[in-house]
Amino acid sequence: MERFGEYIGLGAILCVFLSDGLTVATAAPVTFSFTGVVSRVDTNVFPTVIAGQTLSGSYTFESGTALSLPGNRYNDAITAFSANLGSYNAVLGAGTNFITVTNNRSFDRYALSAPLNPVPGAPGLALRFRLELVDPSSGVFSNRALPMTPPSVSSFATNRWRLVFENANGKARIRGVLTSLTAVPLPAAVILFGAGLVALAGLGVGSWRSNKLT
Repeated sequence: MERFGEYIGLGAILCVFLSDGLTVATAAPVTFSFTGVVSRVDTNVFPTVIAGQTLSGSYTFESGTALSLPGNRYNDAITAFSANLGSYNAVLGAGTNFITVTNNRSFDRYALSAPLNPVPGAPGLALRFRLELVDPSSGVFSNRALPMTPPSVSSFATNRWRLVFENANGKARIRGVLTSLTAVPLPAAVILFGAGLVALAGLGVGSWRSNKLT
Protein backbone atom coordinates (compact mmCIF):
# COMPACT_ATOMS: atom_id res chain seq x y z
CA MET A 1 0.00 0.00 0.00
CA GLU A 2 2.87 2.36 0.84
CA ARG A 3 4.52 1.67 -2.52
CA PHE A 4 1.18 2.20 -4.23
CA GLY A 5 0.94 5.59 -2.56
CA GLU A 6 4.42 6.47 -3.76
CA TYR A 7 3.41 5.68 -7.34
CA ILE A 8 0.27 7.74 -6.98
CA GLY A 9 2.39 10.63 -5.76
CA LEU A 10 4.84 10.20 -8.61
CA GLY A 11 1.96 10.03 -11.06
CA ALA A 12 0.50 13.25 -9.70
CA ILE A 13 3.86 15.02 -10.03
CA LEU A 14 4.30 13.72 -13.56
CA CYS A 15 0.79 14.84 -14.46
CA VAL A 16 1.67 18.35 -13.33
CA PHE A 17 4.85 18.36 -15.37
CA LEU A 18 3.18 16.83 -18.40
CA SER A 19 0.19 19.13 -18.19
CA ASP A 20 2.59 22.07 -18.02
CA GLY A 21 4.40 20.61 -20.98
CA LEU A 22 1.19 20.33 -22.92
CA THR A 23 0.39 23.91 -22.03
CA VAL A 24 3.79 24.98 -23.29
CA ALA A 25 3.23 22.96 -26.44
CA THR A 26 -0.03 24.75 -27.15
CA ALA A 27 1.04 28.17 -25.86
CA ALA A 28 4.77 28.30 -26.47
CA PRO A 29 7.07 30.90 -27.99
CA VAL A 30 7.33 30.47 -31.77
CA THR A 31 10.09 32.06 -33.85
CA PHE A 32 9.97 32.98 -37.53
CA SER A 33 12.95 34.28 -39.48
CA PHE A 34 12.64 36.50 -42.54
CA THR A 35 14.64 37.99 -45.39
CA GLY A 36 13.82 40.81 -47.76
CA VAL A 37 15.23 43.15 -50.38
CA VAL A 38 15.15 46.95 -50.31
CA SER A 39 13.11 48.44 -53.15
CA ARG A 40 12.78 52.11 -52.15
CA VAL A 41 14.58 54.47 -49.76
CA ASP A 42 13.70 57.95 -48.53
CA THR A 43 17.30 59.22 -48.44
CA ASN A 44 16.63 62.31 -46.32
CA VAL A 45 16.84 60.13 -43.21
CA PHE A 46 18.85 57.07 -44.15
CA PRO A 47 21.14 57.87 -47.12
CA THR A 48 23.46 54.89 -46.55
CA VAL A 49 20.86 52.33 -47.67
CA ILE A 50 20.30 51.67 -51.36
CA ALA A 51 17.86 49.58 -53.37
CA GLY A 52 18.89 45.96 -53.66
CA GLN A 53 20.34 45.62 -50.16
CA THR A 54 19.27 42.60 -48.12
CA LEU A 55 17.27 42.71 -44.91
CA SER A 56 17.36 39.80 -42.47
CA GLY A 57 15.87 39.22 -39.06
CA SER A 58 13.54 37.21 -36.85
CA TYR A 59 10.68 37.62 -34.43
CA THR A 60 9.33 35.50 -31.60
CA PHE A 61 5.68 35.52 -30.59
CA GLU A 62 3.62 33.84 -27.90
CA SER A 63 1.34 31.33 -29.60
CA GLY A 64 -1.24 31.45 -26.80
CA THR A 65 -1.99 35.16 -27.23
CA ALA A 66 -5.73 35.84 -27.35
CA LEU A 67 -7.34 37.48 -30.37
CA SER A 68 -8.60 41.01 -29.69
CA LEU A 69 -11.70 42.28 -31.43
CA PRO A 70 -12.37 44.45 -33.30
CA GLY A 71 -9.29 44.63 -35.49
CA ASN A 72 -8.37 40.93 -35.53
CA ARG A 73 -5.19 41.74 -33.62
CA TYR A 74 -3.03 39.61 -31.37
CA ASN A 75 -1.86 42.50 -29.23
CA ASP A 76 1.60 42.34 -27.64
CA ALA A 77 2.12 38.83 -29.00
CA ILE A 78 5.69 39.62 -30.10
CA THR A 79 8.23 39.00 -27.34
CA ALA A 80 11.47 39.43 -29.31
CA PHE A 81 12.52 40.98 -32.60
CA SER A 82 15.78 41.62 -34.41
CA ALA A 83 16.60 43.07 -37.81
CA ASN A 84 19.79 43.69 -39.75
CA LEU A 85 20.20 45.91 -42.78
CA GLY A 86 23.79 46.62 -43.73
CA SER A 87 25.39 48.29 -40.70
CA TYR A 88 22.03 48.93 -39.09
CA ASN A 89 20.74 46.63 -36.35
CA ALA A 90 17.62 46.90 -34.23
CA VAL A 91 15.74 44.96 -31.57
CA LEU A 92 12.26 45.12 -30.09
CA GLY A 93 11.57 48.43 -28.38
CA ALA A 94 9.01 49.66 -25.89
CA GLY A 95 5.44 50.19 -26.99
CA THR A 96 2.55 48.26 -28.48
CA ASN A 97 3.17 45.50 -30.98
CA PHE A 98 0.72 43.21 -32.70
CA ILE A 99 0.16 40.50 -35.30
CA THR A 100 -2.94 40.65 -37.47
CA VAL A 101 -4.63 37.72 -39.22
CA THR A 102 -7.53 38.40 -41.59
CA ASN A 103 -9.60 35.74 -43.33
CA ASN A 104 -12.80 36.78 -45.09
CA ARG A 105 -14.49 36.54 -48.47
CA SER A 106 -12.52 39.44 -49.91
CA PHE A 107 -8.92 38.73 -48.93
CA ASP A 108 -6.48 37.05 -46.55
CA ARG A 109 -3.91 39.13 -44.73
CA TYR A 110 -1.01 38.48 -42.37
CA ALA A 111 0.70 41.51 -40.86
CA LEU A 112 2.83 42.53 -37.91
CA SER A 113 3.93 45.82 -36.42
CA ALA A 114 6.74 46.18 -33.89
CA PRO A 115 8.38 49.23 -32.26
CA LEU A 116 12.17 49.22 -32.54
CA ASN A 117 15.14 50.09 -30.39
CA PRO A 118 18.15 50.82 -32.66
CA VAL A 119 21.74 50.16 -31.71
CA PRO A 120 23.30 53.42 -30.41
CA GLY A 121 25.12 55.31 -33.14
CA ALA A 122 22.89 54.15 -35.97
CA PRO A 123 21.86 57.07 -38.22
CA GLY A 124 18.26 58.01 -37.70
CA LEU A 125 15.83 57.02 -34.99
CA ALA A 126 14.01 53.79 -35.82
CA LEU A 127 10.35 54.00 -34.92
CA ARG A 128 8.73 50.82 -36.18
CA PHE A 129 8.99 47.76 -38.42
CA ARG A 130 5.98 46.60 -40.41
CA LEU A 131 5.40 43.48 -42.47
CA GLU A 132 2.35 42.72 -44.59
CA LEU A 133 1.23 39.80 -46.77
CA VAL A 134 -2.05 40.11 -48.69
CA ASP A 135 -3.90 37.58 -50.88
CA PRO A 136 -6.97 38.96 -52.69
CA SER A 137 -8.24 35.47 -53.55
CA SER A 138 -8.81 34.59 -49.88
CA GLY A 139 -7.30 31.15 -50.29
CA VAL A 140 -4.40 31.08 -47.83
CA PHE A 141 -6.08 30.92 -44.41
CA SER A 142 -9.12 28.94 -43.30
CA ASN A 143 -9.67 31.00 -40.13
CA ARG A 144 -8.24 33.87 -38.12
CA ALA A 145 -6.09 31.72 -35.85
CA LEU A 146 -2.50 32.78 -35.25
CA PRO A 147 -0.50 30.50 -37.60
CA MET A 148 2.08 28.29 -35.92
CA THR A 149 3.90 27.70 -39.21
CA PRO A 150 4.88 30.64 -41.38
CA PRO A 151 2.58 31.32 -44.32
CA SER A 152 4.29 30.89 -47.69
CA VAL A 153 5.38 34.21 -49.13
CA SER A 154 4.67 32.93 -52.64
CA SER A 155 0.99 32.37 -51.72
CA PHE A 156 0.37 36.12 -51.46
CA ALA A 157 -0.06 38.58 -54.31
CA THR A 158 1.40 41.35 -52.14
CA ASN A 159 4.32 40.95 -49.75
CA ARG A 160 6.07 43.99 -48.36
CA TRP A 161 7.91 45.36 -45.37
CA ARG A 162 9.00 48.80 -44.24
CA LEU A 163 11.16 50.47 -41.64
CA VAL A 164 9.98 53.84 -40.37
CA PHE A 165 12.63 56.34 -39.21
CA GLU A 166 12.65 59.88 -37.90
CA ASN A 167 15.38 62.40 -37.10
CA ALA A 168 15.95 66.15 -37.41
CA ASN A 169 15.28 65.92 -41.15
CA GLY A 170 11.83 64.45 -40.57
CA LYS A 171 10.20 61.07 -40.99
CA ALA A 172 11.15 58.66 -43.77
CA ARG A 173 10.73 55.05 -44.76
CA ILE A 174 12.71 52.19 -46.20
CA ARG A 175 10.43 49.88 -48.17
CA GLY A 176 11.06 46.45 -49.57
CA VAL A 177 9.81 43.06 -50.69
CA LEU A 178 9.79 40.03 -48.42
CA THR A 179 11.67 37.10 -49.96
CA SER A 180 11.30 34.43 -47.27
CA LEU A 181 9.50 33.66 -44.02
CA THR A 182 10.60 30.45 -42.31
CA ALA A 183 10.23 28.72 -38.95
CA VAL A 184 13.11 28.49 -36.48
CA PRO A 185 13.11 25.01 -34.84
CA LEU A 186 12.83 24.62 -31.08
CA PRO A 187 16.18 24.08 -29.31
CA ALA A 188 17.14 20.41 -29.06
CA ALA A 189 17.28 20.67 -25.26
CA VAL A 190 13.57 21.54 -25.11
CA ILE A 191 12.64 18.58 -27.31
CA LEU A 192 14.81 16.19 -25.28
CA PHE A 193 13.29 17.46 -22.04
CA GLY A 194 9.79 16.74 -23.30
CA ALA A 195 10.81 13.29 -24.54
CA GLY A 196 12.41 12.56 -21.17
CA LEU A 197 9.22 13.39 -19.31
CA VAL A 198 7.20 11.09 -21.55
CA ALA A 199 9.72 8.28 -21.05
CA LEU A 200 9.72 8.81 -17.28
CA ALA A 201 5.95 8.65 -17.21
CA GLY A 202 6.05 5.40 -19.18
CA LEU A 203 8.50 3.84 -16.76
CA GLY A 204 6.37 4.87 -13.79
CA VAL A 205 3.23 3.34 -15.26
CA GLY A 206 5.09 0.15 -16.20
CA SER A 207 6.50 -0.25 -12.72
CA TRP A 208 3.11 0.33 -11.13
CA ARG A 209 1.52 -2.34 -13.32
CA SER A 210 4.32 -4.80 -12.56
CA ASN A 211 3.97 -4.35 -8.79
CA LYS A 212 0.20 -4.59 -9.02
CA LEU A 213 0.43 -7.97 -10.74
CA THR A 214 2.84 -9.34 -8.15
